[in-house]
Amino acid sequence: GSNRYCICLSCQKKELRYEYQSRINKVNSTWINQYLPKNAAKSIQRPDGDANLKIPTNAYNEFIIPNCKSCNIGIMKPNLIFFGGNMSNEIRQQSLDIIKKNDNLLIVGSTVQVYSAYRLCLLNQQLKKKLAILNIGNTRADQLAQFHLNTDISHTLQQVNNLL
Repeated sequence: GSNRYCICLSCQKKELRYEYQSRINKVNSTWINQYLPKNAAKSIQRPDGDANLKIPTNAYNEFIIPNCKSCNIGIMKPNLIFFGGNMSNEIRQQSLDIIKKNDNLLIVGSTVQVYSAYRLCLLNQQLKKKLAILNIGNTRADQLAQFHLNTDISHTLQQVNNLL
């Protein structure tokens, strides 16, 4: 999956994440102005993308979550597999085929805690291919990796981009 898109849980239509975020910001402008720090430092954002906000619990009841713009009833979610979630059969097969076809595996910004992702690392090892990991903190696949860089991903990838 990717954080680039959100997907509707009812009709499966996708919307670019930044477009959905714009809709969230538009319908919640008063809430955002009231509860979010004006110059929110990156420090309130955890590595998993969640924010650590110190606001009253009941304030969340006022937050509006826009429905899918295609079916107008569905709930949108990032097009990712969350902990405890499952890959679709189609995505699972595509992932296995990619592991078999490519020379090595690079994990970027994932703890590999979901078994669906860990299974790909195990297949990669079984095929005697190398694994490199770029992530803040430990991952489930650390013992399988030949290389693990414990780093801020966005900063590291920006540096790589600058070198290219």
